[in-house]
Amino acid sequence: MFKWLIIPFFLTSGAPTKENLPPRAVLYTKDTCIYCQKVFSHVADLESRVEIRDIRHPEYREELLKVGHKTQVPCLVVNGVALYESDQIILALNSSAPTTQDRND
Repeated sequence: MFKWLIIPFFLTSGAPTKENLPPRAVLYTKDTCIYCQKVFSHVADLESRVEIRDIRHPEYREELLKVGHKTQVPCLVVNGVALYESDQIILALNSSAPTTQDRND
């Protein structure tokens, strides 16, 4: 006969670390894109709420292509879901709580 010891998850997983925090929301942009500039001008504290990645950097361009299957910007990616339209991105960011985690970098 086995007796199972049930230990709460938070006791076995330890303190939160960078590795086990949920990913930040990422906004893929390009500085020459007028729709990206629209998002920047309509969302307060954007830089503190999402990670901004310029797709002129090849690594970021490839990331965007993998997630959204195209390189259209602006693109907000949250939990692996891509949102492309600037008006929808503005609405989503202005109507939600901050999408970043406080991290001790």
